[in-house]
Amino acid sequence: MLRVASAIQYAEQIRCRLGDSMRIVRGSCALATFLLFVVSCGGSDNGDKAGAVATSDGASADTAVAVADIGAAADSVAADSTSSVDTASVDLSGSCPGGAGCPCTGNDGCDLAICLETAKGKVCAAACTESTSCQPGQVCAEVAVAGGDTQTVCVDRGAHWCDPCKSSAACGGPGIAGAKCVVRGPQGAFCGLACGAGEPACPGQSTCQDVVDVQGNPTKQCMPQGQGQCACSPLAVAKELATTCSAGASTTSACEGVRVCLADGKQGAPAGGGLSDCIGTAPEVEACNGLDDDCDGATDEQSLCDDGNPCTIDACEAGVCSSKVTDGICDDGDLCTDKDNCSTGSCQGEVKTCDDGQICTQDSCDPVNGCVNAPTIGACDDGDSCTADDACNAGACTGKAKSCDDGNACTVDGCDSTTGNCTVQPAPGPCDDGNPCTAGDLCQPQKPGGELICQAGPPTQCDDGNPCTKDNCDPQVGCLATVDPSASVPCYTGPAGTKGVGTCVGGQQNCLVSGGLGPCQGEVTPVAAETCDGKDETCDGQTDENCTGGGPPVVVWTLGSTVLNGSTGSTSLRGFVGGTVGGDAVKAGKTGVKFGFYAWLSAWLK
Repeated sequence: MLRVASAIQYAEQIRCRLGDSMRIVRGSCALATFLLFVVSCGGSDNGDKAGAVATSDGASADTAVAVADIGAAADSVAADSTSSVDTASVDLSGSCPGGAGCPCTGNDGCDLAICLETAKGKVCAAACTESTSCQPGQVCAEVAVAGGDTQTVCVDRGAHWCDPCKSSAACGGPGIAGAKCVVRGPQGAFCGLACGAGEPACPGQSTCQDVVDVQGNPTKQCMPQGQGQCACSPLAVAKELATTCSAGASTTSACEGVRVCLADGKQGAPAGGGLSDCIGTAPEVEACNGLDDDCDGATDEQSLCDDGNPCTIDACEAGVCSSKVTDGICDDGDLCTDKDNCSTGSCQGEVKTCDDGQICTQDSCDPVNGCVNAPTIGACDDGDSCTADDACNAGACTGKAKSCDDGNACTVDGCDSTTGNCTVQPAPGPCDDGNPCTAGDLCQPQKPGGELICQAGPPTQCDDGNPCTKDNCDPQVGCLATVDPSASVPCYTGPAGTKGVGTCVGGQQNCLVSGGLGPCQGEVTPVAAETCDGKDETCDGQTDENCTGGGPPVVVWTLGSTVLNGSTGSTSLRGFVGGTVGGDAVKAGKTGVKFGFYAWLSAWLK
């Protein structure tokens, strides 16, 4: 009840300040004081918001009516302590003119001296505080008043939403920040509402869309769903708001027109009123009249007055075409003339010559394309006596060359194009007798002062360097190489200087049918170390060089005439390795055996 009392006190303070006579003020203030006393003495505070009366339906109540209505509201609240004061339930009938929500034309017709625009027209403002809830679609915002002060009132956030516009300045207002004039294609441009993070939800039948404003800047605005058109609000119709459009648009240009919110019955208005079609003039053919007839941004282009004469200077001046004769180089537009020049107001030139000098073309001239040299067919004469069967081919006259070859490689043969006679000139020096089995052929006379003929040179050398081939020369094809699989060549793969030394001997490589050489067979190459057998197996010219000192001599036992020394078909018996026996230590027969053993024993006992 205390908040209701505060609301009554707030309303009466306004009425006392803005009353139209001191008598009404005094009566109202006295009655308000009495009611305040009664209300404050009975009932309890049920938590209802203060200032609810001021925001009931956007109207400020007339003093006498407001008091009675607020009293009734207070009684209803007392009956239901769990309900808050419903501002819409306050009866403010009889508060107009001047009260909150009442129609107005200017600030001086409103109790709060604030006349605001809404989508339904201009109405007097309703006061609010931060804790006061305005009607749905309204926001509590500060509005400037006379004297430089501000007053917080309920503002219709969608007052200009969907209004036709030409700039974003027409879409804003107190409490309406960020609203932009949005381009909607050929429909025109219309006011949006800022949306996104931190912004209120969009009105019904609209969504938050990424769009572009009339200045080309990207922005997020509440706009009708899809590509739906905006409808004209009562305010837009009353103000006849308009947007630009393209009248008679074509592929090249369009004239600017307007779409206007018009009341029903006005010229151009649709049935029932609303947004008109594009009103404007369609593009027309440009004329010399001082107007941009084709709406391309240029007025009276100079080409309008072009008389097609390159020897005049044409202009469009004050809506009239004029031409001035000139002289000098020009272009008559005819590719069959040269050296065009203006003479007495006309462009004239010399006839162009199109003769290409070819007897196999038909020459002509086309004013648009110039010279034309079309090929012809048939017999012709190229003027050369050294050709025959001349005929036109691809625009040229050609014939078969006359043969003047005398078959002598030692002459230069030619033809005199004037007489058609063959010419022969001696050509001393190298030649080719046509036989590939001779080389270094020369042009020489067979006898002094005689005719030069090609004399054969020495036989061609056909050795291909391959030992597995038999080389010969065929006068028809030249050198030939035939593989000989029966051939072979000596070989040795050991170190240089060892072949034929000691036990080292060379081998043979047989030729393969492919013409290559097989492996080296039968060769003996040096070994790494001697075996102390009386042979030079390392092929270094020394025998058993690693067997000197450190051991007894080699003793060879013999039986009869057979020497058992390791030769083929015999048996070798060595007693000890190392050392030598001087003299003829080995003798034939039994004597030899006894002597050998004795010699060995004597050497060993020493």
